[in-house]
Amino acid sequence: MPSLSEILGLIEGCSSLLALGFLACIDTLLHGSHETPRRKRELEKATHDLWSLDTPAENPLKHNFLLLPNGLQLHYLSRQKDTRDHKAQVLIIFLHGFPDSSYLWSNLLSSDLLSPNATLISLDLPGFGGSDSLPSYAPNDILPTVAIATAELRKKHAGRCIVVAHDWGGAIASRVAARTHGLVDHLVLVNSLFPLHFRTTLGRRVKRAVGSVSAWLRQPLRTGLLQVAREEGAVFFAQLFKSHYVFMINLPFFSAQRFPLIIHYFITTCHRMASPKSKDEATHWAASLGPSRTECSQSTTTGTQYSSSVSTRVSLFPARIWDARLHLYKDGLMSARWTGNLDPALTAFIPAEEERGGAIDESRIRCPTSVIFGMEDPALDPRICVDGLAEFVHPDTRGKGVLVRLKGVGHWSPVHAVGWRVVEKVLAILIKTGEKEFPGNLVKVKDELGAMAPIDDVQVEEH
Repeated sequence: MPSLSEILGLIEGCSSLLALGFLACIDTLLHGSHETPRRKRELEKATHDLWSLDTPAENPLKHNFLLLPNGLQLHYLSRQKDTRDHKAQVLIIFLHGFPDSSYLWSNLLSSDLLSPNATLISLDLPGFGGSDSLPSYAPNDILPTVAIATAELRKKHAGRCIVVAHDWGGAIASRVAARTHGLVDHLVLVNSLFPLHFRTTLGRRVKRAVGSVSAWLRQPLRTGLLQVAREEGAVFFAQLFKSHYVFMINLPFFSAQRFPLIIHYFITTCHRMASPKSKDEATHWAASLGPSRTECSQSTTTGTQYSSSVSTRVSLFPARIWDARLHLYKDGLMSARWTGNLDPALTAFIPAEEERGGAIDESRIRCPTSVIFGMEDPALDPRICVDGLAEFVHPDTRGKGVLVRLKGVGHWSPVHAVGWRVVEKVLAILIKTGEKEFPGNLVKVKDELGAMAPIDDVQVEEH
């Protein structure tokens, strides 16, 4: 017999399905079908412009491939022209979330402020962009893959490693940083979360709300207990409402192939939220979908090309591609344990207690952690994802990062006019000062960020 939480999840999932289905129909009536010949031509052109391996010299970005020891090939973008001071010893790896690709970070890859002082790399997660697919997005598949990719990139580019991650990229990166020691030197979460903190905070809110109601029933004159229950419950239900689409995706009968109009509307809505003023839907879709068969037949100047895994994936009907990617939400990445020994490629980054045969401990992020969060996020509530996160950073590294709250900025802060500039400025200061001096530089951080946006819109604190 299903539990109460499962029944409530089914109700919310079905409600979300009906609401998004209705909105998808209205959107199709207003904007027409996305299957018109003109839109197909625009998508083909945008796909060629973004994913062709025959990159013209004037293109600011270039395509690269990373072959992992297990044979998996991942695609990443870097700056076309190397303007880096070769004395610089900083590697910055950018990770995207759903439904994006490495192109999410193109503004930062092209940054003239960062490029002289760091190697900038934007990695496609497995199954996205030009990277090979994995059997699943379960922790034992996706987490070691991203960890090994980080280790391999560190081999190629010596020095400190900063990982900047958005959405699901942050959930993955934070778990990698919690399981390994020294692999990531500084983690920057941009409108993202650490799964254990997220689950724990939700549970605490529910426990306090239920406890307050129980106490009030025993002592009805203590009306303040009801106020506590209302406040705690309001936060829990606010996040529950923001997560409505997650319940839809996890319905046992839901699939992108069964509901293609809904998934197209859902992803189009993500694109519109990311760039509300942009009319170029084709470019957004091309960035999300990845290369087509045409691009998969090309090679770079060094002879590398998109692998057979990518070629097979792009030959599928788009809805099947999205079905595979939706498993980010289905395969336990938020809650299942990362079990077993770390891969031999990660030997240098095994925590001391695990190396001595102790229990696997993913409870705290083991590196300095900074957070940049757009407070108008429609998917993640900052009271759940941000407040109290410092408690889940290891004591040895706590207080060596900053927390920046951005008013008027939503989930896609990496492409927001102010959001990406704030990320750029924080990284520039971090590169220059390092973790030891970074928190003590809060006045400078506040002043420099305040010069970019009204100071009331940027709140900076030690983290």
